[in-house]
Amino acid sequence: MRFDPFIKYFLYVLVLIEYSSQQITSISLNTTELNSLNCSSNEIFDFTKLECKKCPNNSFPLDKFNCKCNETFYFTINNGGNSIRCTPCKTGQIQTLDGFSCIEPPTSSCSSNIGIITDTDQYGSKLSKRQCIVCDDKFSKPLNGACKSCKPFVISENDNQTIETSTCNLNPSGGFLFFDNSVTIPFNNINSYFENSGASWLFNEFSLSAFRTCRIPNRRNMTSCQFLANLNVLKLYTRQPLMEQYDSLFNPEEPNSLPWLKYQEDLSSYYNLYSQNGIDSEFLKIKFKNKCQNTDLELISAEYDLWGTFKNFESFDIQKLNLCYLNSNSFDQDIISSPFTTSKILSKCSVDVQRLFELSDSKNTIFYDLYLKFGNGTKLLPIPVKIYETGKNKDDNLFRRFFLLETTSSKNSADTKSTHIRFAKSVKITIELIPGKSNGEIYPPLIEIEYDTARREDKKIVYLNFEIEYKINVSNFRKVFFILFGTLSGLAFLYSCLSIWNWNRRSGRFMIDIITIFKFLMFLISSVGNSIMIALACISIYWFIVYRNQMNVILFLPDKLQEKIYGTFLIIAFCLKLVDVIYLILVQTSFDIFFIDWEKPKNDEKSLELKKRLPPIDKNNQTSLIMEQIKEQNKISCWRTLFVANEWNELQTFRKINTTIHLILVLFLLKVINLEAYTRQECQPDRNDITSDTPYSFILRLGISFLVFTGVEFFQLFVYTVMYSRCIEDKIGQFVDFCSISNISMLIMTHTQYGYYIHGRSPHGQSDTSMYQMTQSLIREEIDMSAKRGLESNSNHQTFSIKVPNKFIKEYSKVMSPLYLKRSVNRAVRRDHITSSNEFEKRMLAYTKLNNFLISFLNNSIRGINYSVHERNICENLFNIEFKQPIKNGYFYKDEIDCFTDVIYFGKEKTLFLFDLVIFLFVDYLSESYILAALIVYITSKILKIFRSDLGRRNLSKKTLVDKRFLI
Repeated sequence: MRFDPFIKYFLYVLVLIEYSSQQITSISLNTTELNSLNCSSNEIFDFTKLECKKCPNNSFPLDKFNCKCNETFYFTINNGGNSIRCTPCKTGQIQTLDGFSCIEPPTSSCSSNIGIITDTDQYGSKLSKRQCIVCDDKFSKPLNGACKSCKPFVISENDNQTIETSTCNLNPSGGFLFFDNSVTIPFNNINSYFENSGASWLFNEFSLSAFRTCRIPNRRNMTSCQFLANLNVLKLYTRQPLMEQYDSLFNPEEPNSLPWLKYQEDLSSYYNLYSQNGIDSEFLKIKFKNKCQNTDLELISAEYDLWGTFKNFESFDIQKLNLCYLNSNSFDQDIISSPFTTSKILSKCSVDVQRLFELSDSKNTIFYDLYLKFGNGTKLLPIPVKIYETGKNKDDNLFRRFFLLETTSSKNSADTKSTHIRFAKSVKITIELIPGKSNGEIYPPLIEIEYDTARREDKKIVYLNFEIEYKINVSNFRKVFFILFGTLSGLAFLYSCLSIWNWNRRSGRFMIDIITIFKFLMFLISSVGNSIMIALACISIYWFIVYRNQMNVILFLPDKLQEKIYGTFLIIAFCLKLVDVIYLILVQTSFDIFFIDWEKPKNDEKSLELKKRLPPIDKNNQTSLIMEQIKEQNKISCWRTLFVANEWNELQTFRKINTTIHLILVLFLLKVINLEAYTRQECQPDRNDITSDTPYSFILRLGISFLVFTGVEFFQLFVYTVMYSRCIEDKIGQFVDFCSISNISMLIMTHTQYGYYIHGRSPHGQSDTSMYQMTQSLIREEIDMSAKRGLESNSNHQTFSIKVPNKFIKEYSKVMSPLYLKRSVNRAVRRDHITSSNEFEKRMLAYTKLNNFLISFLNNSIRGINYSVHERNICENLFNIEFKQPIKNGYFYKDEIDCFTDVIYFGKEKTLFLFDLVIFLFVDYLSESYILAALIVYITSKILKIFRSDLGRRNLSKKTLVDKRFLI
């Protein structure tokens, strides 16, 4: 018996009951014009092109998605939608019920209770005209316009194929019977994707029927094709017979009749193809109408249920990709719904496996095809998806369709519960800027899904991740950074060469030796550390400012791996600056310091009369001579020297800024005002939201730390320079004044032939006077009735940087050598009284001789050792160098900017500030805590201050013979 197309008509009715859809199957970057879903009454929505279309000639819209031939025409091709071809029937004939042939119209009516109007009999044989068929109540009954068979239908894929009525040994699948000789693939006993779960009811029962009904030439059941596509997605696109046979169904003449599942290109090829030509020479960009409100790009989804039924075509909320969001008890639902805002999203949650089963059992499995709407909302671009499994190797294959939860494929029968669940353990949306483009062009978004499985009997917690990542190729930024660092390092090298050249000239060295090399390395360490800090500041501040103010997105934030290079340089800078500061402290506490006392001994009349009566001093008796000179020196009070020494000791750790206030202001700005919020990877952070869990960006924290920390530093310097030092207290100026009032000058030798001189000679001649005499002297000076305080007779300038000739150094060293005795005074006192007394007295004599020598030198009264006063030129001031070499005479350069403070903290504010800053950045890099960073900076500064103060006090005591007990 010939198998008439009645059953084919029945199968096609199933297609008409359910909405069907096809996908774009041409090249990966093909786009579709997006029109309204609200088509007119004479149009259908074509999912092939995702637009409204009119039905072909001689047809009409059957529903919103399919066309049907007119009554007097029949289908010669029907692939769903408007992909049909209608041919006219012979005169007097009408279309058969399945629409694929013609027949004479019925001549009588039929009761729906006992029969149906049909054009085939109950055995499938075609009738000559439509007539009423009474259903055989033993084998069938009327249902929905057909005799419902009590046995599975038999389907043929060839109109010419016939079977005998007695042939019942056929292959059942999905409620249908297929001929054995037409089965070409081993669909029987297809297991589910889960291990040890047995045969899958879903695959065994429906895979063959889906394949066969999708394969019928010119009459594809597109719901079956969609369902077959979903089965391949459930298999995670593994190359098994199901996927291989699915690919064999592709017909180049009907490219849109089969759902598109896999890209031909891998990820790198896809990106290369796009970066070369874009989409019709147009590239995607993220643009903001207002702050972080994207005006062009939007995700659209086509959604299908498990059986291939089309469900929705609408704007896609990315919350649907987040299983944490579905499990609302463990996740905050307040999350952005668009990935095109540059706001990094990273949400993590823990969910009980049983909760996932509840979610899956209560909801239908939905399959998604995502599109990107762009071009002012007129175009759609398919979005690629990468799919892989936990514990298995990843690849760069790209796919289209995906799901989030499913359990059906693990069922062994229709009535049993599923044994396993597959869920999206991790979902990541990646948006990447195209390298080499200057206007913020991006690649199409990429979705990566990692699937994991669990058994129903498992009592465990699983961890879910959802992330939106923005990627940028930082090779250009890294290149700029290295160019900047290289340039600065080159300048640092030149500056170090200049510094070592200057140091050699000041030290009277003309040969390169170990000490010279060591000094050069120290200069280089300091300069390179500064170079790294400047380079990091430039790159991070640029990133911060541009990222926070961009309207057309041209910049994303680097990821953790890309930021590592900057973190590495920060660690290097920390190490270099730590060495620099320690070396600075050691150098500052080793300078030669000498107080020159201009005060003359007082000789009253009684003392002069007693001296005349005494026998003359025997100059051959060395002891007698020493004692006499010491007695003369001891007539001068030591308190002025002690006061000056104490004032200098206090100044050694005095800084232009207050570290405590500095850190309080920094924390106030970063934590209280919450500028730290701007370092989160959010497009528009809210300073009032202190509960946000959006991750921080190291490069942004680096940039804002530079800005805030440096800004507060400049603010304090401004306040100190403009207000505090002028209106309240100028400690440096006060010290210079105190030296003048005390009639004590100060000589600091930082190099062999270079140092600083503070001229403290009192214009009144004496300072060891009564309060009344001191006051009167100050009044006379105020009304300009006394000499000037300066070194020169008509000048008040008191501070100088000096370069002295070798003759001076030789005399100076000869006199200073007794002061460098290794044994301290306290140790000497414990030994033999006579010996220790002589040693101490020799030291005191040396001190007296040096005082007299320096006074004579400053008075220019030593033959062959003279000096002259000069002013530095612009170049000397700029580079802190001296071009004149003191071969015969010395040079005193007026110190207009208090360069002598370089020997204490005050003059090295830049070095100390950079060290505080690098500690702050370094600790924050490790901990992401500004509070901890500020605490470490405070503790470190206090430790270094104590260390510097103690060493400075020891050096001051050693070089000036002022006992440490007097240095308070």
